[in-house]
Amino acid sequence: FCGESIAVLSLLSDSILRLAVAPQSEVVGVPQDQYDYLNSLNLPPIGSWIDIFIPRRSVYIMRGALRYLLTHAILSNEQVDKIRNEQSIDLYNLHRGRRVSVICRTHSVCNLIPYYNNVEASSNDVNT
Repeated sequence: FCGESIAVLSLLSDSILRLAVAPQSEVVGVPQDQYDYLNSLNLPPIGSWIDIFIPRRSVYIMRGALRYLLTHAILSNEQVDKIRNEQSIDLYNLHRGRRVSVICRTHSVCNLIPYYNNVEASSNDVNT
């Protein structure tokens, strides 16, 4: 876990990126200067997810809420096949070949503060 931004250059084959609202155990912390903004977001429930088509020879950048409050994973061919068999959505009509990606991260942030502990504490203050 390092860097405020991550840039991913996806090469060789198309793929599906799954972004999911992270469980508390996977949110290490957020930058202190972004805490108020991130705390103001109205995210879907933990575990909610969205799949995004990533074409080969493309770049995507993760920062802010996407970087700190969501998990990200490239779906395996088995996962894509299972979804395609359950639903007839064009997004899943692909079979990924060899995947090569280059990932670049910005300099590590040293001033991370706990996120969920502070959110829980602030909501407890409101209820008392």
